[in-house]
Amino acid sequence: MTDHTPQPDHGAVPDGAVPLTDDVKAGPARDGTASVWIQYTGAQDWYTLTGSLAPLPPEGLAALHELVVEAVKAGAGAEVPDVTS
Repeated sequence: MTDHTPQPDHGAVPDGAVPLTDDVKAGPARDGTASVWIQYTGAQDWYTLTGSLAPLPPEGLAALHELVVEAVKAGAGAEVPDVTS
């Protein structure tokens, strides 16, 4: 799943990179977790979003993806939301 999330205020913080604001991608891993990546639109490199490998919420991967997209749109150096609380 990939969404374009333009957001001018430091949308998300990937591990080991400067904040990014463009495309967000979530993919299933195993054991009820998911990996979450972000990239600049048009770039080839994807970066792991801080907080990835994330547990899937009961609603599944699409729900986690939507939570991440909303967090990135909110800006302020978003990380993968905690869905365990």
